[in-house]
Amino acid sequence: MTRIKDAMEEQKRRFIVFRALAIVLGAVSMWAGWTAISQGHLWISGHNPKVGRVTTGPILWWVVFGGLLVVAGLFPWKWFANRRK
Repeated sequence: MTRIKDAMEEQKRRFIVFRALAIVLGAVSMWAGWTAISQGHLWISGHNPKVGRVTTGPILWWVVFGGLLVVAGLFPWKWFANRRK
């Protein structure tokens, strides 16, 4: 019986760590994107080695991706899954 409880406690700890990590990384991503946008940088450039060209992408995606991570960390997924049953 204690092995099952220990396994459940370990799963809860991992889930809490995942949620905290999602919130922190999402907030950092949103902060970086927002800071870049406020300084006038709307595009980020990179290099695609397969094609050999410089590629660009909008900075706004950093803010959107960060927002999705924060929502994923804050949303009560277990509560939602239990309500579906």
